[in-house]
Amino acid sequence: MDKHQLLKYCEAIDHFLTQPATLYVYGIAAAVERLPAHFRVDPLVRDNLENLRADMTMWSVLP
Repeated sequence: MDKHQLLKYCEAIDHFLTQPATLYVYGIAAAVERLPAHFRVDPLVRDNLENLRADMTMWSVLP
C-alpha cells in the first residue's frame, strides 16, 4: 500500500468514526440490502449484520 492509498484509507476510517453510530450501522444495513440477492441472503452476511447490531446495542451505541 503506497502513501496515497494509506491516506485515503485513513480518511475513510476517520469519516466513519466521526459519524453517529446509528447512521453508520443503518448505512451498513442499507448497503447489505443493495447487494446482489445471493450475497444479500447469505447466512454469513446476515449473521455478521445481526452481530454488529447486537454489539452496538450492548455497547450502548444503539437504542
